[in-house]
Amino acid sequence: MRSIAEQYNDLVADLETENRRQNNPLGLPIGYYRVLSAAGSPMGFGFFWPKCKLHYVVNAPKQIKHCNGTVALFPTGLFTFLKIMGMKDHKLQRRFL
Repeated sequence: MRSIAEQYNDLVADLETENRRQNNPLGLPIGYYRVLSAAGSPMGFGFFWPKCKLHYVVNAPKQIKHCNGTVALFPTGLFTFLKIMGMKDHKLQRRFL
């Protein structure tokens, strides 16, 4: 019988292999982006970073720590509205049960 530590190491290795295989399969914009519902109404902001595969689908915080301490900040300042207007959109897919 294998120990729990050995089983855990096998699971982590399998996950790392799967993560390396995936390369942004949804075509998400990198960094902060505007999220639209399947009907097209705005739902807030999301965040995706390809290196560490961190993904906030909706309601991303204003400050995100990822990739061993790298900090991403939501746009701020005098012309923030222009930066937000220039963000890419990502429309969520409709899911049926």
